[in-house]
This record gives sequence, structure tokens and C-alpha cells, in this order.
Amino acid sequence: MSRCLIFSFTLIYLSFVYVQAQPMVTKETKVLLVMDPVTEDFRFMELFDDRNNVETLGVKYPGHGIYIGLLQGGYELHDERIRPEGNAVITIYTDQQLIAGNLDFPEKNYPIGRDFKMQGNSVRVVSNKKGELILKMK
Repeated sequence: MSRCLIFSFTLIYLSFVYVQAQPMVTKETKVLLVMDPVTEDFRFMELFDDRNNVETLGVKYPGHGIYIGLLQGGYELHDERIRPEGNAVITIYTDQQLIAGNLDFPEKNYPIGRDFKMQGNSVRVVSNKKGELILKMK
């Protein structure tokens, strides 16, 4: 009886962990991008949904700028954060801040061809037009 119970709990736990890390591929996914106020780099990406309101995000990321964007391509969801995969493309609407944080969008910091890390992944700036920044996973 106890072996059956232990096996059942183990199976439930493993299936939950497996489901949490499933890769997903979509045409477009609305995302929120969190900009670090010190480095002025984008550090995190989360799904855009009804639970992400200004008050909760302000408490979760105090002083950070939060921008609205689109993710095209594959990603994995870890906790609440998105980790893009492969050749995913991220479009950030720099004129659509959900929370302004302590800074305006620093366009000069994102020249075309610049590489930087976001959530441990390398990304490259492929376009920087007024109101829109496009990044591609490397």
C-alpha cells in the first residue's frame, strides 16, 4: 500500500515538473519585458495576462521599467518567466511602457548589432526604430 502511494505521488510530481518545462511554439505571444534600472538591459520576460497589473508588477520589480512586446517562436515557461528558444524574435514596443520605472527607454544603448544576455540567453538587436526594438535569439 505504501509503495503504491509513494509511486503515485512520485508520478504526480514528475508529471507536474514535466508539464511546467514543456517547450511551446506559437505564432505570437504577448509578453512583458522587465528592464533593469542600473544596467538598462532587459533582464526578464513574462507572459502578458490579466494577473499582471501595475500594482503587482510594481511590487515585484520596484524601480524597473516594464515594456509590452511580442514573442514569435518557441519558448519554455519556467515559473512565471519565459525563456525563448531557437530563432525566436522579440518585438518590444518601447513607447508602450506598463510601468515607467526610473527611466525612459534608452535608445542609444541598443544600436543594431549589439549583443547582450537576457535570462541567460544571447540576443542581438536587429532593428531599432522609433517605438519598436526587435531582438533575435542567437
